[in-house]
Amino acid sequence: MVTASSGRGMAHVALIALSVVLGVGMSWSHFSRRLSGQADTDVVE
Repeated sequence: MVTASSGRGMAHVALIALSVVLGVGMSWSHFSRRLSGQADTDVVE
Protein backbone atom coordinates (compact mmCIF):
# COMPACT_ATOMS: atom_id res chain seq x y z
CA MET A 1 0.00 0.00 0.00
CA VAL A 2 1.25 3.47 -0.87
CA THR A 3 0.87 6.08 1.86
CA ALA A 4 1.31 9.84 1.66
CA SER A 5 4.25 9.69 4.06
CA SER A 6 6.28 7.41 1.79
CA GLY A 7 8.53 8.73 -0.93
CA ARG A 8 6.61 6.79 -3.56
CA GLY A 9 3.31 8.29 -2.38
CA MET A 10 4.71 11.80 -2.52
CA ALA A 11 6.02 11.13 -6.04
CA HIS A 12 2.52 10.10 -7.14
CA VAL A 13 1.00 13.21 -5.59
CA ALA A 14 3.61 15.43 -7.25
CA LEU A 15 3.08 13.81 -10.67
CA ILE A 16 -0.69 14.17 -10.43
CA ALA A 17 -0.39 17.83 -9.40
CA LEU A 18 2.06 18.51 -12.22
CA SER A 19 -0.20 16.85 -14.79
CA VAL A 20 -3.19 18.92 -13.61
CA VAL A 21 -1.20 22.16 -13.82
CA LEU A 22 0.12 21.33 -17.29
CA GLY A 23 -3.29 20.19 -18.53
CA VAL A 24 -5.00 23.38 -17.39
CA GLY A 25 -2.19 25.53 -18.78
CA MET A 26 -2.28 23.90 -22.20
CA SER A 27 -6.06 24.19 -22.53
CA TRP A 28 -6.47 27.64 -20.93
CA SER A 29 -6.67 29.38 -24.31
CA HIS A 30 -9.57 27.16 -25.33
CA PHE A 31 -11.40 27.71 -22.03
CA SER A 32 -10.96 31.48 -22.01
CA ARG A 33 -12.04 31.75 -25.66
CA ARG A 34 -15.13 29.68 -24.88
CA LEU A 35 -16.05 31.76 -21.83
CA SER A 36 -15.48 35.15 -23.44
CA GLY A 37 -17.01 34.34 -26.85
CA GLN A 38 -14.00 35.76 -28.68
CA ALA A 39 -12.52 34.18 -31.78
CA ASP A 40 -8.82 33.71 -32.51
CA THR A 41 -7.56 34.65 -35.94
CA ASP A 42 -4.20 34.17 -37.57
CA VAL A 43 -2.79 36.62 -40.11
CA VAL A 44 -1.46 34.59 -43.05
CA GLU A 45 0.50 36.44 -45.70
